[in-house]
Amino acid sequence: MYFFAFSGNPNFIGGESMNMKAVALTAGLGVAAGMVAVLAMPKSNPTRKLAEKAADKVEDIAWKVSDTITEKIDLDS
Repeated sequence: MYFFAFSGNPNFIGGESMNMKAVALTAGLGVAAGMVAVLAMPKSNPTRKLAEKAADKVEDIAWKVSDTITEKIDLDS
């Protein structure tokens, strides 16, 4: 994604023909590869511990957002 944002040339690597589905797929594959690297680390590794804390925080926020959306939908009904 670095190349898309800073190349200045819309025809550079994908260019204007790159749709959101392809961008999401590429980002998802990058995240999956990063998680595999983190999971390969020993459990005592500080990077793995930090990644676990970050994942827990993201999960908590996702649940809060989901609950808020559900409450808004219930109030509107």
